[in-house]
Amino acid sequence: MPQLPVHKEPFQRMESFEGTRFPFRCTDVTKTRDGYLVFPHWHRHIEIIRVLQGPVQVTLANKMFTAFESDIIYIGSGQVHAVQTTAGSPAHIRGVVFDPLLVTNLSEGFDSDYHYLLYSNWRHTPDKYSDSHPLWEKLNALLISCQQEYVNQDIGSEVMIRAAVYQIATALLRDFHQNGRGLQRGELAKATAHIWTH
Repeated sequence: MPQLPVHKEPFQRMESFEGTRFPFRCTDVTKTRDGYLVFPHWHRHIEIIRVLQGPVQVTLANKMFTAFESDIIYIGSGQVHAVQTTAGSPAHIRGVVFDPLLVTNLSEGFDSDYHYLLYSNWRHTPDKYSDSHPLWEKLNALLISCQQEYVNQDIGSEVMIRAAVYQIATALLRDFHQNGRGLQRGELAKATAHIWTH
């Protein structure tokens, strides 16, 4: 199993939006340092990256893989991750980072608990969504929408971003269930109770 370079130890990144009313930000990275677009780090937030120019080498939870132009990379809460260029070729990644509470604050009861479990504790999703994946088109359009709203800051942009993030969460959740990996309602209640009490 590939290891992170010894000289680049992962660190916890504190996001600038922590403690704010709207826990969301966009990233746009083209500059490298020592071959890294993103140094090894982790945070309790969800991050979803689109590769605009590549390929790039991604390290995610001690796995390494190559991501190509147009690939979407899902990074769960607490996962150590890094992005490097390959053989000095130009690279460009753009992403969104958000607190899982951005999703769970939008709903109550069953959906809220399920989304909390989905985003905070499970490593269920594929690491990478290529343009051949059935969800790619929807995820790509929603990520572009989030980024446009974030940059433009028009009236209602926060509502539009929340709606897009919620649609991303719902699409991933439905894919999870359709592929037979979901919990049944009774199992969910037990798992949720365990998380809230531990």
